[in-house]
Amino acid sequence: MASARPAIHMFNRLWNLLGPPCINVPGLIDSSGLPLGVQIVGRFARDRTALEAAWFLERALAAL
Repeated sequence: MASARPAIHMFNRLWNLLGPPCINVPGLIDSSGLPLGVQIVGRFARDRTALEAAWFLERALAAL
């Protein structure tokens, strides 16, 4: 099975260069056993908002 690591870096690299806060929230496993997640990108200097959204989403996914 191929690693998902290169794909993760591909999507994060753009946001790291541009500078807005971004966070990946892993949450579910699909029927093939692969991890699914959500990437949240916030507005500049709004780190707290992105973290709060990630916290909320993490709790919501845990309830599934």
